[in-house]
Amino acid sequence: MKSRKLRQPPAGKPKPALTRLKEQPPAERAKLMRLLRENTYAAAAPLVEKCVGFACSLDVLSKFFQWQGTQEDLENSNDFMAQ
Repeated sequence: MKSRKLRQPPAGKPKPALTRLKEQPPAERAKLMRLLRENTYAAAAPLVEKCVGFACSLDVLSKFFQWQGTQEDLENSNDFMAQ
């Protein structure tokens, strides 16, 4: 699967929260998705922060949820095509 290059901040500046969520290992992203599916974004925000070590706005959580859902759909369709 081809991955897009994520826009990087200037040297010395922290990466945006959404970028850092997308860069989490697959197992961690799956855990975050579970949290987002089982809670409202407002309830999940402190749980996500505890897991990843940085705060995320509700908008960031929403965008991550949509992005990761699309990634999972693509992976599932690729697995189906391989079979």
